[in-house]
Order: sequence, then C-alpha cells, then structure tokens
Amino acid sequence: MLRSLSVRQPWCHLIAHRFKPLENRQNWRFPNFRGEIALHASQSVTRREHENCIDFLVAFSLPGTVPPVGCYPLGAIVALVDIVDFIPPRGDDESYEHALFRCPEPARQWWDQDQGGLIIDRVRLLREPVACKGALGLWTVPPDVEAEVRRQLNLSDPMPEKRLSRLEDGNV
Repeated sequence: MLRSLSVRQPWCHLIAHRFKPLENRQNWRFPNFRGEIALHASQSVTRREHENCIDFLVAFSLPGTVPPVGCYPLGAIVALVDIVDFIPPRGDDESYEHALFRCPEPARQWWDQDQGGLIIDRVRLLREPVACKGALGLWTVPPDVEAEVRRQLNLSDPMPEKRLSRLEDGNV
C-alpha cells in the first residue's frame, strides 16, 4: 500500500526536481512517519501562487527554477520520495537561532519554523505523471495508480539521474 502527499505547484516541481528537500506542514498529524510516499501535484495553481514562489526563490537566493504557469503537471503523481525525518515547529520559548540547528543544513533555508518540516530524500522522478485525484494529509494511492507508478520506475531503461540524495551530496 503506497501512501501519498499532495503538494501545490510550483512547490511540488521544486521537490520533484531535487531543489526543495523539505516540505512545511501546519498541524502535521504523522510526526513519526518515515518511508516512501508518492509525491502528488495538487489539482490547481493560481498565477499569484506561482508568482509568490518565484518571489520567494529570488528573495532568499534559493536554488531552482519553475516552468511557466500551465507547464507543469496538476492532479497527478510525479515522483516517489522518502520522508526521512520530521522537524517539529519552533517552541513558544525557543529562539529562532536555537530551533534552526534542529534542521539539517541543506533544508534550513526552506524551513518555516512555525510549521513542521518533512525532510525529503531519494527523489525518483516518474517518466510521465500519473493522473490521480489527491486528498489532504497522507492518503492511500489507488491500486491501479500505484501499479502504473511502480511500472514506470521498474522499466529496464535507465531513468534520468534523480536518485542521488541532495542531502548527501550537499548540492541543495
């Protein structure tokens, strides 16, 4: 049984292409979850959300580029990723500087300390997005969709190299 997490574009694109090693979540109910999940691109994105993402990348000199609005998948599973850790939100009596040291260096620049941070590693980008309706929180991928995702990743033809961990190679 494969679980999935829906992420709005263009943030999903940044995770799938190994630029963003952390996903911020308010009120995350699964702090002990570790393991493989499907990365699902949510159904919609507004031009304002797209522009806010670009502004964020520029303002903080973060790596990554995003395609124009309408040029990335929506309502589809785009990759498999591993959740390897969870960083709890900053405590009320905890300084920002102290809290920052709880987050691994490559992910610090992406962490909103007032939210929990899911640390993402081992991104396996699919050859083609697999259409699927998403949901909030962790949800179970339908069996036929999981079969297509696994089929794409098990083809003998090598995939574009997306398997190396950015957390390990330090190029986040």
